[in-house]
Amino acid sequence: MVAQSDASCLCDFCVVCKGLCCRRGVVVLSHREVEMLGAYRGYIKEIETEVGKIFFIDKSLDDCPCLTDAGCIIPQDIRPLDCRIYPLNLMLAGGRIHLLVSRLCPAADQIKDMPQWLVEKKQLIREMIPKLWTKEELFAHSLMVEDKD
Repeated sequence: MVAQSDASCLCDFCVVCKGLCCRRGVVVLSHREVEMLGAYRGYIKEIETEVGKIFFIDKSLDDCPCLTDAGCIIPQDIRPLDCRIYPLNLMLAGGRIHLLVSRLCPAADQIKDMPQWLVEKKQLIREMIPKLWTKEELFAHSLMVEDKD
């Protein structure tokens, strides 16, 4: 598993917006992530769509229920991929995974100047996607991402 180094922390930017990513939008989850989140299942919602069930943590009306004053209560090793790679968003198009940068994050404009951060996140995505997501789930995730920002 990819270790998170100091280069991969956007913490200085998080102070600026007070963790807006944990206070707005949705975190889309794969079936495998739902299984891994066992103890946190009470926070997970699901909807039925034309492409199947989509699982998510809804933050549209309130802060993420997993967010406390001390930070996220979900251990890093089982934290949803959406959370671990933010402000990057996964998008499946033309059979390929594309990365979109959320404009909501104050770090969005700085990421291009953080090559080590990008390398680490891309490596994490390459490692975790086959373990966590099916192509169908990625497609459904892409539909939800379009509504995020």
